[in-house]
Amino acid sequence: MALFGLLLAVPLVWPGHALAGNRGQPIHGDFNGDSLADRVVLGPVGNNPICTFTVEYRGSDGTYEPPLSYSCRSPYTRAPYCPDMGVAIDIGGKGEIDLVLTGFDFPDTKGSMFLVRDFALLRQYDGIAFPSTIRTVDFNGDGLQDIWASSDQSPRIASFLNSRDEVLRPGPVNACSYVPVPSHAFADFKGIGNNDMVLSRLCVRKGSFVEVYFGDGSPPAVLISSSDYVGREVYVGDFNHDGVPDVGVIERRGSSLIVRLFTNDGNGVFTELPAAVD
Repeated sequence: MALFGLLLAVPLVWPGHALAGNRGQPIHGDFNGDSLADRVVLGPVGNNPICTFTVEYRGSDGTYEPPLSYSCRSPYTRAPYCPDMGVAIDIGGKGEIDLVLTGFDFPDTKGSMFLVRDFALLRQYDGIAFPSTIRTVDFNGDGLQDIWASSDQSPRIASFLNSRDEVLRPGPVNACSYVPVPSHAFADFKGIGNNDMVLSRLCVRKGSFVEVYFGDGSPPAVLISSSDYVGREVYVGDFNHDGVPDVGVIERRGSSLIVRLFTNDGNGVFTELPAAVD
């Protein structure tokens, strides 16, 4: 079968996009326990150390109620003071939604993620510097959403595991990355209920890589390791129809488009298929 015939014959999973998580975007979540998605806008941007949270609760008719404003003093003693991106997440699995916030211009990792509960600053966690995005996924299948963030300035992509004791611990992903939001997709490659991350990343002076980071914390599977700086896109599909998720990689080299397929044995061990020929 021709290569693109094979691609069209199986369902593909392309990288998903989380709600919010990017600079200046509203954050959506159920902040009052009525099972409706409310909206929070962060502010201000600049040299004001008083950070604001403007909340619009969604009514049963689908419209937003008049905004309410809350504020807290930034724990930072110099600008930039206030976060400008974040996620709605249940820290600790207590059944209520919190905010974990960070800032595009935050220059340090120490204390760069703010936990806000009931629109008051509760504590800080270590994160990454100069984040481009912050997002959620349940890496280890424990029913708690975890956090990952990436930055082209740090440059870093890193994950943080949520836990019942409300501590964010280092997760399975921690690597150099020079793309604001690198190409990625999630699948349970070992069949144990996790969300493993297949990631394409570039690292200056080191090269380009495609790897699978496993939610159980085992060493990543390296699919491609190259000294070049070729940008690649990754996706997931069942290419050999065995019910197990595999990995596809698209490389762009000049005007050429190259597709590489890696089959998974069900235990997170991958084998590259030979290129299809018409």
